Amino acid sequence: MGIRSASLPQSAIMAATIVTLAAARAPAQAPTEADRQASALPYDEGNRCFDRKDFACAVEKYQAAFTLFPSARTLLNLGLALMPMGRDEEAADAFSRYLVGDLPGFSKAQAKKVKNELSRLGRKLGRLGVAIAEPGAEVRIDGRAVGASPLPNAVHVRPGTHRVEALKDGFFEEAQDVDVRARAEGQVTLTLRPQSRLVLSATQENASVMVDGALAGATPFPEPIVVDPGSHRIEAQKEGFLSDTQMVVVAVGATVEVKLALQAVPPPLPPPPAPEPLVAAAPPPPAVRSRTTWYRRWWVWAGAAAVVGGVTAAVLLTRETETDREFPLIRVPQEDTL
Repeated sequence: MGIRSASLPQSAIMAATIVTLAAARAPAQAPTEADRQASALPYDEGNRCFDRKDFACAVEKYQAAFTLFPSARTLLNLGLALMPMGRDEEAADAFSRYLVGDLPGFSKAQAKKVKNELSRLGRKLGRLGVAIAEPGAEVRIDGRAVGASPLPNAVHVRPGTHRVEALKDGFFEEAQDVDVRARAEGQVTLTLRPQSRLVLSATQENASVMVDGALAGATPFPEPIVVDPGSHRIEAQKEGFLSDTQMVVVAVGATVEVKLALQAVPPPLPPPPAPEPLVAAAPPPPAVRSRTTWYRRWWVWAGAAAVVGGVTAAVLLTRETETDREFPLIRVPQEDTL
């Protein structure tokens, strides 16, 4: 995507506007006497420059006089001053405009001489007609301004390839190359496409704005940004602020306003409180050993009693066994039982 300024380029030098004046139609409003008197000074200066063969000076003065008061005699002198400078195509345009015959000071007697001179120039020049539907577009041939659309006449050019351009505020520039031969007339048609524009602004100055990833500039923008129709990603950035990104859709020839909101970066959060230090638990107190002597412990005597009891039982059992052996058991008959 190309990003372009919406302003219209100006003509580079004053001489480039001469043919624009020569090709122009008669003004809508008739010049006044005051205009005629105001043009007399630069016209006389142009004559003096012409007499001393300073043709560049003469061209400049005649152009100034024609701007103030478009007259046929000024146009004729302009063409005569252009010829010694080798600018035959511009001289031929001036003569062609003279022969239209609608300017003050037109002379039929001079017209015959002008036709002869124009015919001589035409033998080594071609003509180029430029058709542009959009009115008021600046027309340039090989970078030279030749008038505003619609051009009333074909423009004289040297034989060869020429680049024709049309420029108008609010439209994309259009250009086309065309070949023209001597004594022939070429034709070119240019169609101007309306521009789509973005009017960019932001809540902060000196914010960098990116359009589809390309740097478009910094806020504030002095004029709209020209973009191709379609969807576009707009992003604004500035140190210390949160960036803002928006998606917009721009129709053909439409102008869309985009306001980018930049909010300050919030201050950092305070650090969390430091954890309390861990305190080691105190070890349990050491076990205190009883100082009681061993024969005073209950379990000592309980064990001793158990031993004594066991021994006594064993003795008794033993004795009972021996008595039985000495005196065996005598069974008493049943009938003797009491």
